[in-house]
Amino acid sequence: MWIEIKHLLGTLQSPPTCVIPADVVKPFPPSSVKAEITKNVGLLNVSWTNPAFATIELKFQIQYAVKRKEITWETYEVSKAPTKSVLIKVPDLCVVYIVQVRCIGVDGVGYWSDWSKSAFTVVKDVKAPLKGPEFWRIITEDPIKKQKNITLFWKPLIKNYSLCSVSRYMIEHRTSENMTWSEYVDSGTTYTFPWTEQAHTITILAINSVGASLVNFYLPLSQQMSTVNMVQSLAAYPVNSSCVILTWTLSPPTYMIKSFVIEWKNLNEEEGMKWMHLPPNISKCYIYDHFILIQKYQFSLYPIFPEGVGKPKTTDQFIKDENEKQNNVGLYMILPIVILSSVLLLGMLLISHQRMKKLFWEDVPNPKNCSWAQGVNFQKPETFEHLFIKHPGAVSFGPLLLEPEIVLEDISVAKALKNEDKQDFFAVNSVFTKIQDSEHDSACSSSHFNSNSLSGESHDGQVKEGDTRQSNIKYATIISNSKSNGLYEQQNNLSSSFVGCFPALSIDHILAYGPFLDPGSLADLEVS
Repeated sequence: MWIEIKHLLGTLQSPPTCVIPADVVKPFPPSSVKAEITKNVGLLNVSWTNPAFATIELKFQIQYAVKRKEITWETYEVSKAPTKSVLIKVPDLCVVYIVQVRCIGVDGVGYWSDWSKSAFTVVKDVKAPLKGPEFWRIITEDPIKKQKNITLFWKPLIKNYSLCSVSRYMIEHRTSENMTWSEYVDSGTTYTFPWTEQAHTITILAINSVGASLVNFYLPLSQQMSTVNMVQSLAAYPVNSSCVILTWTLSPPTYMIKSFVIEWKNLNEEEGMKWMHLPPNISKCYIYDHFILIQKYQFSLYPIFPEGVGKPKTTDQFIKDENEKQNNVGLYMILPIVILSSVLLLGMLLISHQRMKKLFWEDVPNPKNCSWAQGVNFQKPETFEHLFIKHPGAVSFGPLLLEPEIVLEDISVAKALKNEDKQDFFAVNSVFTKIQDSEHDSACSSSHFNSNSLSGESHDGQVKEGDTRQSNIKYATIISNSKSNGLYEQQNNLSSSFVGCFPALSIDHILAYGPFLDPGSLADLEVS
């Protein structure tokens, strides 16, 4: 490819450029893609048609996967140009595969084409079943006809053995007299027939559209061999609700054992009997099933000889016997009672604890309900400092005092005091007169006062000479109704109530403790 420019003076030509279309063009994807599992071979056969306008040799890439929700692709490349089909080995022949194909130049230059439309395989019989089903029998007595009936039952074949389906089963009979006949079971997995011969051999074949199974399981039946006892002991141990270990011991071998069959069933419920085949060279096996540990199960072990089925060994003493079951039921009944009793006992202890607190522990007063705490901000640390720090030289009285009130109306002294006592008494009286005119403070304003005469431990009830009787008294006022401050001589006895409560009180006691006394009791107080 090049460019030419023509003008009056001549023609100009650009340098040529070589372009290969296969290097810059993406080919069409293959068409008519088909996929199938080959019969009697079991391979995935993928075929396609080359894309249109393909003039060069191509190589192909196949991706395939099992059709499911989460697809995991696997790839397979074909490098031979003339190839239009390929056989791929796959692990599972009885599933649906999805297949796609794409192509590119054989030398790998250029671009891969888009993936072709998906092709799907169809599940169908590929081969004859690999093996026949394993089966077991149940012998029942018919008292009316006075004969034994044998019921055969087997498990359906899985797809990997049936390849890929089973249309019917064929039961072959062979007697000791070499008489043979066959019967077919189109649907179901059980078959019943009368047992009239001493020796009888049963074989079951699986049949599909390709053919019948070649490897089959057979079961010999012999009334004579059914009395041979080869299993000496049998024990079962539960691991959990889904696994039981079964162990056994055998007697000295007198017959060759071909295999074992284990039966187990729940004796407490009407469930079907379950079974499994075991090889002859083991003495322990694990049984996986759903077991109810508080119910009784029966396990049986049958030795199978080439001549027939031997006598079974049976144990039904586990998983839990009846006594253990009753103990468990009793435990389930007692446990709620114990829990309820514990809850009631705990409640009674809590109630008793609350009552003991009310009897022996006084309630802490709420500051919000006290008059002295109204308007006090307890969130400030200064508040607690003023409340609890003891001032120097002060005596703290527990309860706060009341508002000032008249507690003593008349004081008469019958005995003349000494000169020193008179001076003290007139000093106190003058103090009271001054306080009467002063402002009365609330009981909440202060909780402390200073008085040298009220030091409780050193006070002996007598007035000492030289003591200073200066007091900051703000809690009581003594008002005298007498017209003069002189001393009168009277010899009246104290009131009976006053004498009973406050014997041998001096005038100093009365003056100091007057605010704490009942005004009614002191109304007629006369001190001699």
